[in-house]
Parts: sequence; structure tokens; C-alpha cells
Amino acid sequence: MSDEPVAWITPDGEGFRMRFEPPVNDVPLGWTPLYTKPEPAIRKPMTDGDLLREWQRHFYNDAWDAFEAGIRFAEKHHGISEE
Repeated sequence: MSDEPVAWITPDGEGFRMRFEPPVNDVPLGWTPLYTKPEPAIRKPMTDGDLLREWQRHFYNDAWDAFEAGIRFAEKHHGISEE
């Protein structure tokens, strides 16, 4: 966030005038600088559903592949088959 104004505003009899560059020649008109301020981020804890989705997105495939390989190894070692 910059501490510099992003625009200037002044009343002109019919409403307001705005400038996006600093007023130089008509400073006596009483230009008011306008600034930006970002909205504060509202951070909340992740829900159980959020955690599960992130786990699935990042780890599910690798973890599942390893789990399945372990099960298939154990089945083969113990002579378990579909026949």
C-alpha cells in the first residue's frame, strides 16, 4: 500500500471534480487527496471439509497409491487372490 494519494477531489459548484494526477495550477480550489486502504483480510481456521479437500488435492493420489501397493503386497504375500 502506498502512502501517496491516488486521486484528488474538490467541489466545483455543480458537484465535484476529480483528478488522478496531482493538481498543480488550481491548488487554491482546495483539492482533497484521496488514499486507498486495503480491506483487512479476515482469516478463519480451515473447516474439516477444507482440510480434507486440501489433503486430497495434495496428497491423496500418492498416499492412495502407496496404501494400495501395501495392501496388494500383503495379499500376494499371504496368497490372497481373486481366484
